[in-house]
This record gives sequence, structure tokens and C-alpha cells, in this order.
Amino acid sequence: MFGKRMAPIIRHGLTLVCIGVSFAVCLLVGGIIQSRGEQAFITVTNDSLSALENRMNSYEQSLAGLYGFIDASNEVTARDWSHIVAALKVEQSLPGLKGLSYIVMADASEAARIQTEQRLQGVPDFTIHPETGRDQKLIVTFTAPAEYNANIAGLDIGFEVNRRIVAMESRASGLMRATPPIELLDGDQTVPGFLILRPYFQRDMPVSTLAERQKAFRGWICASIDVKRMIDELTAGQGELFNIKVSDQDSAADKHVFYDRPPPASVGTDGTYFRRSYLSVYGRTWVVEWRSTPAFDLNQNPYAKWLFLIAGLIISLLIYLYMRSTYE
Repeated sequence: MFGKRMAPIIRHGLTLVCIGVSFAVCLLVGGIIQSRGEQAFITVTNDSLSALENRMNSYEQSLAGLYGFIDASNEVTARDWSHIVAALKVEQSLPGLKGLSYIVMADASEAARIQTEQRLQGVPDFTIHPETGRDQKLIVTFTAPAEYNANIAGLDIGFEVNRRIVAMESRASGLMRATPPIELLDGDQTVPGFLILRPYFQRDMPVSTLAERQKAFRGWICASIDVKRMIDELTAGQGELFNIKVSDQDSAADKHVFYDRPPPASVGTDGTYFRRSYLSVYGRTWVVEWRSTPAFDLNQNPYAKWLFLIAGLIISLLIYLYMRSTYE
């Protein structure tokens, strides 16, 4: 009699225990899947971050090579510059590098002399532009490859405040400096990008103090970077397993995004995993963000925890039915 009265209590109690264990296993499996997914996401995004850093280092090495070339030359002409840049095989080995230029600082009288010299050296259409109204001009004297840099020779980069400020900071510090996001000239159009400026100082002259650097300063070696070409397809997983966004932390909020593929309005492209890193880039701080895609999330078996839960609930139901049929 006592056993019959206790049977329903035992049956219901054991069933509740089984259901509780099922939910606990579901949560445990879900936690394991999430942890493994996060580790896998860190691995693929580490590859992406390393690829971005390596690409930036390759640009730096190209500037260092040109610095050495100028340092070893008594005189550099536009033809010399084109030949040395061609030897770098920019299109194949330096993705995103739109052009390499040499920039000098000159007042109005010196600018006229530079324009005449460049025309005599084989650049007949060399014209300093645009007219900024400033006595101090920052003139692109050489640039290559020519096919990607139409209208760049003769450009006074002082026409735009960000270019001018960064150039002056680079000269004063003696260090490479990058501009915030800017629009680069690309034929009749513009493309989003930035400049890396490396100051060039006369060899054998001291550069320890600001006054010494100002005296030894001769110009800037400049890399123009097309940011879309730089970041597109950094690694095989980009666009398939994750999307990437790169912003300049030091820029105004409405102008700080360098790269965002796909655009924020895209539907169905974001997954559940997210990572943010901060990258120091020649005096600026970039914010690099990765968001997983549904394809990456699916590779982590996100539904496995629900299979464990369903299996546990089915087993709980079978135990309940078995005990009811046995004791009734």
C-alpha cells in the first residue's frame, strides 16, 4: 500500500531529476561549444591581424628602401624614381600601395624653380597645383607608378589640413607618421585611403634636436595607400568566416571608418562572435573589429546542445512511461 502511494512521487521525482540533468547537460555542452568557438575565432582573427601588420611592415620596408636609394645618390630624377619603384613590383608584392612619392617643402620662389627643373628633366606637364594661397608649399616632385598616379606630380599636399599637419609632425619628430582617413586622387575620382610619410634628412647631419632636424630636413618619402585594396582578401577566411571593420580612433566620429565590408546595412551577414583590437600605426590608433558570419557559427555545431536537450527529454519521458506502466 505504501509502495503504491510512493510510486507516483518517485516517478515524478525521477522524471524531474532527468529533465534537470538534461538542461544541465545542454548548458554544459553550449558552454563548451561557445568556448571552442571563441578560441577558433581568435585563431582566424589572429591570422587576419598578423596579415594586416605584415602588410603595413611591407610598406615601411619600401619606404626604407627608397630612403637608402636617395641617401646613396648624388641626384635623383623622375626617371630614376620610376625605375626604382618599378623594381619594387608594387602591384604584385605590395597590395594596396597606390604610389610612392618624394615631397619637398618650398616657398613660392623655390616652387617656381622646382617646376622649371622638373620640366627640363623630362616632365613637360609638371605644374604645381592646386593654388593654396600659402607661401609654404609641400610639392610632390616624383611619383610612381605613373599609371596609378595621374595628376599627382606637382600636387601641393598642403592643400588639405590633415596632410599638412601630419607632414609637419613627421618633420618635427623625425618619425614616420600616418594621416587619418583621407580621399586619394585616382584619375578623375577619389578613393578612401591614407598616407604614410617618412622624413628624409641629409646624411651625416645630426638630428637629435628639433633645431637639428629642421636644418637637416630635405623632404618626405610618401606612400599612398588605397585602403580597400590593402584590406580586401587579407586572409582566405575574410568575407567567408568573418567580416572586418577598421576605424581610426583619433578621427571625428563621422570620418573615422577606413574600411567596412560588407556595409552595416547588409542583412544576414553577422554571426555571434565578435573581437576588437587596437593597432598602433605611425602615431595613430586603429580600431580593428571582426564579426563572425553565419557560416563560421554553423561550423561550430551550435545546435548540438539542443540535440542533447531533446535526447535527454525523450529519455526522461521514456523513464516516466516505463515506471508508470510498471507500477500501475
